[in-house]
Amino acid sequence: MLKLGLTGGLASGKTTAADYFRSKGAAVFNADQEAKSLLFESNLIATHVISAFGEEVKASDGRIDPGKLAEQAFVNSQSQHKLNEIIWPEVLKMIKKACINAETHGKCIFVVDAALLIEARFTNYFHHVLLICADREIRIQRALQRRNLSRSQILDRMDLQLPDDEKKKAVSHTINNNGNEEGFILKLEKFLTEVLAS
Repeated sequence: MLKLGLTGGLASGKTTAADYFRSKGAAVFNADQEAKSLLFESNLIATHVISAFGEEVKASDGRIDPGKLAEQAFVNSQSQHKLNEIIWPEVLKMIKKACINAETHGKCIFVVDAALLIEARFTNYFHHVLLICADREIRIQRALQRRNLSRSQILDRMDLQLPDDEKKKAVSHTINNNGNEEGFILKLEKFLTEVLAS
């Protein structure tokens, strides 16, 4: 089974790429989504997060408040790293279980979609790691169109992410996604054909 790591910064096109691979029969594990689920559903993780960031990240029902946590965790790289150290070890266990499950069900491709794949130092697990890149201003405009973050929030999150130039050193393949979706899909098709033939 081909194990593929998929990563990219905010609004780079990573989700579109994951959807494409899924349409080709791949099992796709969305690590960012699973990390959020852990954060808000695991009492053990919640306890560690509250211990690390303080009572102010709690909602009135005692659970983690996503907005309050974001205010604490995305202020600088040290805070983000602290949160990642709590969540990622558990996410990595889930990835390994999901991979075994995908293989058991006859899947030929297993994709892990994760913005922090490189930062988690998990690239060696994969046969190939694909980085989706796009120019900063294009990504800002795409992120603004989602209407869930302000421009300042988008810029803050981008500034906390490892720059693409650094990410490129840690991956085996890069696709530029500055154009339209049709052109992007063609690049993904070419990439998949090449890695399946290798």
